[in-house]
Amino acid sequence: MCACAVDYLRPAADLASDGSRGVRLELIVRERGDTNKPNIDRLLDVVRGLTALGTLSTDYVTGSAFAESFKTEAVATAPATVDATPGLEAFFSIKDARAIEQVVQAGHLTARLARNVFVQRMVDVIQDEEAGVTNASLSEKVRRTCL
Repeated sequence: MCACAVDYLRPAADLASDGSRGVRLELIVRERGDTNKPNIDRLLDVVRGLTALGTLSTDYVTGSAFAESFKTEAVATAPATVDATPGLEAFFSIKDARAIEQVVQAGHLTARLARNVFVQRMVDVIQDEEAGVTNASLSEKVRRTCL
């Protein structure tokens, strides 16, 4: 992830990594370049420091050299692996009527963002009517639309 994403996610990662839950989140800035090796090496350094690596047994990645390389090397490097799928399923499952309503609202908001922001912005970029679209400008437009 980029440095700005790390800054944004740091408070949540620190909260989740307070030690009481037995979870440690490590935020790592991805190096840009022609090869994934430096990024895989940095991630493997983190894996070596773990007592166990949570994997998603039902997750199959195809077409991503980075993901395939990392998964193969991480599983070989980790002291132990555990299936994290049941825990994530429980975490993300809808538990009550309020959660169902939130999912409905999220769907409406996503459709609104796609219709009013994303599609038009991509048309402009494709037609080269707007040069230099930045993540910051797109993020600001999304933020304003969500308000």
